[in-house]
Amino acid sequence: MNKFDRVVTTLMLLQTKRIVRAHELADRFEVSLRTVYRDLKTLENAGVPIHAEAGVGYSLVDGYSLPPVMFTENEATSFIIAEKLVAKMTDEDTAQVFSEAVDKIKAVLRSDEKEKIDKLGNHVLVSSQISRLQDSSMQRMPRILNCIDSKTVLEITYEAAYNNMLTKRQIEPLGIHFYSNQWHLIAYCQLRQAYRDFRIDRIQSLNVTESSYEGSHPNLKEYLNEIAAQQDLTKVIIQFNGDSAHYARTEKFYHGYVGEEENEAGTKMEFLTPSIHGTAHWLLIFTNQIEIIEPNQLKDVMRDLTLKLMGNYQVGS
Repeated sequence: MNKFDRVVTTLMLLQTKRIVRAHELADRFEVSLRTVYRDLKTLENAGVPIHAEAGVGYSLVDGYSLPPVMFTENEATSFIIAEKLVAKMTDEDTAQVFSEAVDKIKAVLRSDEKEKIDKLGNHVLVSSQISRLQDSSMQRMPRILNCIDSKTVLEITYEAAYNNMLTKRQIEPLGIHFYSNQWHLIAYCQLRQAYRDFRIDRIQSLNVTESSYEGSHPNLKEYLNEIAAQQDLTKVIIQFNGDSAHYARTEKFYHGYVGEEENEAGTKMEFLTPSIHGTAHWLLIFTNQIEIIEPNQLKDVMRDLTLKLMGNYQVGS
């Protein structure tokens, strides 16, 4: 990345994050700390007021506002696609709010670009079998996220899957996780004195209390990694090359999908799987389009399955 792109990206990060650390910028751009400091100095020389706090990081001075963001045509088009996805997979209220946000994006485009975007909207269709939450469940999402930010206790009435019994819980929300085709609320349950996984569609009522809690919880990814270490879950990292990630996305949530990262070769995905053998059988369909990064145990299982498969199709068998 050249200096101009680095400086512009740094400015965008300062605008969107409360604190930006020099070593994070160095890692992101793969440059030295000295280069980062020079880039920040370039912004200061251009009149951007940057506040530096030793041992903490950099931020924009309070009260400073940047000019409105101008979107490129391709960026605006990506929001149109996202609008279609939101309309298909969320409730009507959320879809309406997102649509209004997209209208604001269109407002900064030129007239000819607006016309083109409007036409493209009629050529994008999303058909999906992903389970949608009921409106009442989806409308709880903002309240849950606000309580995570404010460290506020939630009171829920929950219907257990195994016996359909209702229990009232006081919980400290940790995060929202979509897997196995369902939305889940991960929270610390004061009744059970432990972290629990609540399927959001099984929450019969959800109320924000006036109580707050002290201390802190791990973020969702940290929690999932802790669970993998404590239970019989195995961390799996797979490099999907070329277009193979596209086909993996239809099944990834059934194998403990955690997250993904785009790279030059394709997409690297991380899973927490309860069954190495089950994941191995699934990965066979991708043949030579994947690379197993970890664990070695999965490589061994894949090798054994491949040999058995070859044995079934030997000439004369």
